[in-house]
Amino acid sequence: MIEQRATTIPITTVHTLESLHAKCQRLSYSNWFGCLNRNGLDEALAELSLDGLAMVYGDADDLKLANLKWGKPNASARIAQAIKMRETDVICGQWFSGDEFCAFVPVETAYAFAQHWQSNFRVVEMSISICIAPIRVGISIETLANQCDDRLTNVKKCTKGLIVYLD
Repeated sequence: MIEQRATTIPITTVHTLESLHAKCQRLSYSNWFGCLNRNGLDEALAELSLDGLAMVYGDADDLKLANLKWGKPNASARIAQAIKMRETDVICGQWFSGDEFCAFVPVETAYAFAQHWQSNFRVVEMSISICIAPIRVGISIETLANQCDDRLTNVKKCTKGLIVYLD
């Protein structure tokens, strides 16, 4: 028979672990926008099967002007309201900076999701330019995001508020 011993963890260690967990949670979440930040998004993606999903990459248009018009806290609150996820969506988070966001949704619903985001941005008197990129084997999420960003940078030179596909 194996003798079992109770292990006692010092209260300071438990408190430290709880603090560390809470800190990690805070480091994975954007308080400005109410979604995962890049760290949190990377962690979530590591645990997610990307089969059949598309990246919906959105770049909020004219964020600097919105910050000047309403102030950063109010402009950020408007964006947080606009990027709010629906129950059927998979994951959403902030990507490169304060005005770029990624959602990972089923390919079949990616365009409808992009329209949902655009509609939400109109409600808060803003606009968003969006690039849809189906997840492909052999291409990293980072590469897809960079390609979407480049595509939107080129498109936004002419017009804003469009939905485009990554070729």
